[in-house]
Amino acid sequence: MTGRARSFAPLFAALGLLLLVAPAAAAGPPFPEPLASQVVYDEAGIFTPATIAEATRIIVGIEARTGAEVVVYTQTKPGVSDQEAAEDAQALGNQWGVGRAGFDDGLVILFDMEDGDQHGAVQLQAGPGYEAAYLSDTERQAVFDETMLPLLQQGRLDAALLAGLRVIDANATVEHGAALDRGRIVNAVLGLVVAPGLFIVFVGTFGWRWYRVGRDPVYLDDASIHMPAPPPGMTPAVAALLIDDRSSTHTFTTALVDLASRSLISFDPDKGLLSTKIAIVVPEETDSGAGATAETRLLGSLRVKAVDGRIEHDDLHVLKEAVDALDKALEKKATAAGWFREPPKAAARRWAIIGGAEAVGAFFIWWAAGTLPASGLILIGAAMLAAGLLTLVLSRYMPCRTVEGARLFAWLSAYRRTLQKTMAMAGTMTEVAASGALPWVTTPDEATVWGVALGLHREVEAVLERSAEAPATPGSGSWFPAWYGGSLVGGDATGGRGPSLFSASAVPDFKGMFAALGSIRGAALATRSSGGSGGFGGGGGFGGGSVGGHF
Repeated sequence: MTGRARSFAPLFAALGLLLLVAPAAAAGPPFPEPLASQVVYDEAGIFTPATIAEATRIIVGIEARTGAEVVVYTQTKPGVSDQEAAEDAQALGNQWGVGRAGFDDGLVILFDMEDGDQHGAVQLQAGPGYEAAYLSDTERQAVFDETMLPLLQQGRLDAALLAGLRVIDANATVEHGAALDRGRIVNAVLGLVVAPGLFIVFVGTFGWRWYRVGRDPVYLDDASIHMPAPPPGMTPAVAALLIDDRSSTHTFTTALVDLASRSLISFDPDKGLLSTKIAIVVPEETDSGAGATAETRLLGSLRVKAVDGRIEHDDLHVLKEAVDALDKALEKKATAAGWFREPPKAAARRWAIIGGAEAVGAFFIWWAAGTLPASGLILIGAAMLAAGLLTLVLSRYMPCRTVEGARLFAWLSAYRRTLQKTMAMAGTMTEVAASGALPWVTTPDEATVWGVALGLHREVEAVLERSAEAPATPGSGSWFPAWYGGSLVGGDATGGRGPSLFSASAVPDFKGMFAALGSIRGAALATRSSGGSGGFGGGGGFGGGSVGGHF
């Protein structure tokens, strides 16, 4: 050795001493950030440079051939179990994003070494894509058990790594890579193209059908347009159906008030602390008028179900069939008259069934997606569920009036505006009837019924409340509905109630009257019961597919 070389000897000795005493890098996780183009990280210092070079050559070849990414990482971490080593490998794959984004074709080979570098734990952690296309958990475990473990037990760590990589390299064929590419591309097409397309098709089909047959014809609605009298067959309940374009609590309440206004039934309210319970009083059979109508058939059902002339609130569930029959009869009558294209409930029910089928189909798609697995099918299921729920919600708008139905709806809307203004200025229901707002209405009873039919429940209640608050004088013409909280008997020649009912103690509280009457339908339909960065592709998703063991 020359003198110049000898002069550097103390410096080299000092550097070697510093390396011996310098603390080793802390074991992960978290791990230091990866370096571009580096795929072997020998933090434990257990491999020779030749082994690192050969391992790098194999790994780079795998990536060039298939796109899959493999990383080897060693660290000194004494005392870890197989489970802890698996968690370390998973954390490394996720932190570095090993594998291509969207393909998840990464493989982490992790060595957690004991002190002395003769024993440790090895884990081969694969991303979902790598596991599906190349080596399953069972196959990777065989690579460790049959190829790597015998060499590791002999202390031949370099040979064990290279032997394992050669098996992995032989399996990483172009065909396997192409199969993964096709599967992930198909999955992407399913999720990004097919799913939105199905949503557009389902919702578009519904929208097109609504545009063609579900929307009402355009008919001029103007306050100056009036019909002289309801056409034949249009009872107040049918008018309520035409306004709402569906049978509902509104139509049922209108039918009941229509019967009550003709002294065929009455109501006995029992005002409680939280709500008012209504009992229906059905007197002995009286003449219900000429001809059988939906309302008179309802009256027949009430008489059959009444016990001692009454149907108590707690027994209203016995009227469920009567409610259904009334709905069907009213819709059939309006359709036969040419005011609807088809019975409104039938149209809404058909599209509700279609929407429900789409929603149910979504859950079968999700089951298939979990079985494969395929995230693209998850998105298809989500699209079907969204379309199904939207169809379910909008199915109620599918009932369609005909041109004649739209014309009558415009007339009724004009009369509703007129009657609403009249009631706002009237002090009693007698004044409303006398105003001629509705030419065919001549009595307070008729004004009340048609007010309900046109959806003016609050306005009717307000007029009745003003009548109750006005000074009571005989012959004043004040009128109150005897069928609500009173008797079906009495009244002066003009249809008003007798003065004895004008006192505060005898006049019913009309505020909330129609809310209470509306509760009858709900009670009738209720069922009665007794009670990545660095040099990797941004993949990841390392979630448990790790194999290996101790040596």
